[in-house]
Amino acid sequence: MGIITTTHNRIPQEELFVNLKKPKTCSIYLRGYHPLTSLSIPKIESLTTLICNKALTDKQQILLRTISDYLAGQAFHNPNNIPYNLRTHFRRLEAFSKTALGKKENLPPKLIKEIKDNFIMVALKKNKLELAHQTIDVTSMSTFPFLDAKNILNYLEASELDEPIVPMPRLTKASVFTNTFKNYCVSHENSFLNKVCLAALERKLASIPDSEKNKKSVIYEALVEVLKGYLEDTCDHTKLTLSEMLLHIKKLEASFHDDFKESYGIFFSEALKEQDQGLPHRLELRSKEELKDINLLAEVISKFHDSSSRDALNSIRTLHLSEENLRIVPPELKVLTNLERLCLDNTKITTPPDLSKNTLLEWLNLSNAQITTSPDLSKN
Repeated sequence: MGIITTTHNRIPQEELFVNLKKPKTCSIYLRGYHPLTSLSIPKIESLTTLICNKALTDKQQILLRTISDYLAGQAFHNPNNIPYNLRTHFRRLEAFSKTALGKKENLPPKLIKEIKDNFIMVALKKNKLELAHQTIDVTSMSTFPFLDAKNILNYLEASELDEPIVPMPRLTKASVFTNTFKNYCVSHENSFLNKVCLAALERKLASIPDSEKNKKSVIYEALVEVLKGYLEDTCDHTKLTLSEMLLHIKKLEASFHDDFKESYGIFFSEALKEQDQGLPHRLELRSKEELKDINLLAEVISKFHDSSSRDALNSIRTLHLSEENLRIVPPELKVLTNLERLCLDNTKITTPPDLSKNTLLEWLNLSNAQITTSPDLSKN
């Protein structure tokens, strides 16, 4: 399709639209038949600003959609040279997208989504290739900072993305969620997600064969298991929009503080009391109040997975957790492999604990608990 402008004194989009009716033309042209991709970044920004300065007509909407599709398509125009195409054309797509979305009050929601989708698809492809080749050219990197998943999500959050990204496959969404989780942990060092859940994810991946542990699907499924075990998260994160992912992670952190912090104090303080006090290397006793400190809690949880604590933990035969404020049983219950008696009566837990590793369990009290399904005792 061809696009031709007239003089600087006229709104260009009306005549830009003239040749959009020629679908077989493979390039978009501006004044003097210069390809759109040859325009400088400032000129693209100026043109886009001029078009978006007021509510769009139907023709102007088609024009913006066409420019977005064209600039995104240039990244994949030659399948044999995609890295070069991305490096060459990404900044024009970026300049156009940033400028258009900066005037989103004049754009209809469907067009906003289409412009965002095109940008995200190309940005993720660019980032993936750069990481794969480990040859990021700093001089060619964009000055608009959302090349990686974290920054893309921050941008989308600011831009209020409310719809799923249709072209993005499940595995890509899973990978984006994993990266978003890790980036959240980096920027929230004293969070439960960083101190406990990320550490649990690293332990889980360390037990997986080297040939598998770096696979995105394996990492994501391990993260799903961790979040379910520690925070009862049952969400399919691949069905979230990109901005919803970050919001969901923030809600998980809040759920620990609002719903589960006291439960962790109850569980670990009671478990530590049940150690054989005659053992020379028993774990230090801690109270529920002390365990409200996230650093101390993370330290205790880490010790439950330390081989030097094995004798102390193996000495625990009975565990009384009959407290009204108990809402969750942490995954560390599985570490207590010699446990014979478990009391969970009069608690607020709604999900049965995982007893698959507690093969010596003989007595389980769930009376007056709020569990709606029976625990799986098939392996006990």
